[in-house]
Amino acid sequence: MSTSSDHTAYAQRYIAFIDVLGFGSLVSESGRDQVIGAQTIKRVSDAILWSIDELEEKLDPLSGLTFTQFSDSFVVSVDASQPSRHALVSFAFSILEVVDCFLASRLLLRGGISRGLLIHTPKLLFGPAMNRAYELESVVARVPRIILDPELSEVLDL
Repeated sequence: MSTSSDHTAYAQRYIAFIDVLGFGSLVSESGRDQVIGAQTIKRVSDAILWSIDELEEKLDPLSGLTFTQFSDSFVVSVDASQPSRHALVSFAFSILEVVDCFLASRLLLRGGISRGLLIHTPKLLFGPAMNRAYELESVVARVPRIILDPELSEVLDL
């Protein structure tokens, strides 16, 4: 994971919060039947580990990309304070890699992408942008998809 030199101040970052749909049910079911449980655990574990490997390959000091994985969720962020095509391309491809890994394992994702104030280091992850990306995923998206914050159209001149 990349690191940030300043852990005490928010930075403008693009953030994607991505969550596996039905993960709680998969985990519950995996404890009921030993054979099905082993297959489910392998399928979920493979998707998570594959995604982590793909994201680690994308880490590049030029992009400022940072990611965190916990349980069934991934958070990917990149510096948004200066316009950098390289950073946005790296960010977009990172999200695509996560989606691809989970789809290959027949698991659906839902997520939200936003921009705002965030602290994202290997040990810290919080801020208004995290709250917004989580809200987009959990409240607005509703079905398997990754949605863009409507406010991004103003920032990106869409």
